[in-house]
Amino acid sequence: MVAASIYGWIYGNPGLLLIGWDSDKNGCGYSEATLEYPFLYWPKSPDSETVTQVNAGNYDEIIGLLSHGVCVKECPLTVDAPIDCFPTKAMLDDYRYKDCVYYPAAIDLRPIPVIYDTSTAFRYASKSAAGGFCMPDGDAASSEAGQDAIVAMKKAFYESTYGQKVIVWTTDIMRSWFVILVVAVISLFLGYLYLFVIRIMGGAIIWVTFVLLVLVLLGAGFYSYFKAGEYEVEDPYNQYLKYAAYILWVLDVIVLFSLCCCY
Repeated sequence: MVAASIYGWIYGNPGLLLIGWDSDKNGCGYSEATLEYPFLYWPKSPDSETVTQVNAGNYDEIIGLLSHGVCVKECPLTVDAPIDCFPTKAMLDDYRYKDCVYYPAAIDLRPIPVIYDTSTAFRYASKSAAGGFCMPDGDAASSEAGQDAIVAMKKAFYESTYGQKVIVWTTDIMRSWFVILVVAVISLFLGYLYLFVIRIMGGAIIWVTFVLLVLVLLGAGFYSYFKAGEYEVEDPYNQYLKYAAYILWVLDVIVLFSLCCCY
């Protein structure tokens, strides 16, 4: 246990608990393919129906949307800042993505090149949070529809049960790492102290436990038997309680015989 604790202290990395994962299950800044992309960014905007559901207090659809992020090198600080991402399979398969930007109104006329309406591009300013997440910063977006989407995303993340739990978990881990370490050391000390006490007083503790068990079974049997007297003889509870008393006394006798054999 001591060796494992020392190994974890030297080689462990609590920051791994706060890694963001893209939709291809690559850890941002952790997996080999995304080592140079340490931040998780959400490029896809929720549609108008999802925004309406969020405003009504239903977060199911948008929480699913938040699970499809992409790893980026830096969080875009402004609406027009370039986005350098490691594209996921979902982005590569969706013609509405171009240069890590989502165009909800893109028109697919292949083999003619896809038409991208830049006025509908989903872009927003963000800031790094919890070490590796690009959270929307303010309500500014590249389009009016995008502004509604940003408000919905922030509301889903911060006000939903899911969002509250994520914030609480990450904040607690970051703030209480020293407390966790101290508790681990104290637990280790108390564990060995308990083993030492058992080694010194183990026999006495076992015999005291057996004596208490005999007394408890005996007392419980008497309590059940006398409790049965509060009911009429014809009452089923009278018989049930007496049977319970007999069973407890039989168990008590078995324990006594076991103790005699061990002694």
